[in-house]
Amino acid sequence: MEWLELAYNARGENLYEAMHNQTGYYGIKAPPTLNHRYIFEEIPMSLVPIASIGERYGVSVNCIRSIISLGCILHNTDYWRKGRTIEKLGIKDLSGSFYCQLFRIAWNVVKLCHAKSNGAAEQELLPQLSAYLRAEAWRAAFSRGREQRGGIKTAIQLSASGRR
Repeated sequence: MEWLELAYNARGENLYEAMHNQTGYYGIKAPPTLNHRYIFEEIPMSLVPIASIGERYGVSVNCIRSIISLGCILHNTDYWRKGRTIEKLGIKDLSGSFYCQLFRIAWNVVKLCHAKSNGAAEQELLPQLSAYLRAEAWRAAFSRGREQRGGIKTAIQLSASGRR
């Protein structure tokens, strides 16, 4: 709920209320067909990596696996073979603590940028920041260098302060 409030100014007593108070969701309908990008893009590019990371660290991902399996059946496609697994991304050997540290840094940067912008330019700022963090995360993951971990934190701090 903190993310919905910070990113979208959506508030509520619980997650259901907060999501229904987010005006950006008003009028969005489900796709008219099952042959839609919400399925054939999101399953291999979002759900497969989430499940792959979860399984690597012993997190139960049974519900996500079920959704992936349904998508495989619906589209007669092996989304596990087609999708982004941690093996394919080359991040299988990264430690769980590294992921946690990276996500903590990213969340703090988002909050810092939001505070600096006073919400004024968040629609422009957050997508740019998100793209930057993804690029930094993948660069760190692929390089696997110990020094790179500190380099990410420094780069993000400099970026958040407006210096390069």
